[in-house]
Amino acid sequence: MLKKIILGSFLMASMTASFAGDFLPANDAFLFSKTEVKNELVLIWKMPPGYFLYKNKIFFSDNVTPKNWPKGKFEHDDEFGNVEIYGTLLEININKKDIKNNKLTVYYQGCKLHEICYLPQIKDITVN
Repeated sequence: MLKKIILGSFLMASMTASFAGDFLPANDAFLFSKTEVKNELVLIWKMPPGYFLYKNKIFFSDNVTPKNWPKGKFEHDDEFGNVEIYGTLLEININKKDIKNNKLTVYYQGCKLHEICYLPQIKDITVN
């Protein structure tokens, strides 16, 4: 009986490790950075092939709105219907004057195509 429990535990652990190894951690799947150029904050996401962000799942604190929303690609999502997505690279410019107290919180969510969706991500940014 003990052998069956140990074997079962080993199989379960190896299946979990195999499953977890197939997907990048969110910070690697949606590599986020920022830069400041004159009066603008530029937010940048880089994603490997097969990963994407939902446009309608990107939000900013204090109802800040970007100067630009680049044109994305439209896809049908079984969960959300027809959605606009960004893959590979996304750059969004925000006027620094719209940011209160030099702090901005960015909320976003993305998926690996036809496989998994990540929990919403939150980044707190301090602006100079």
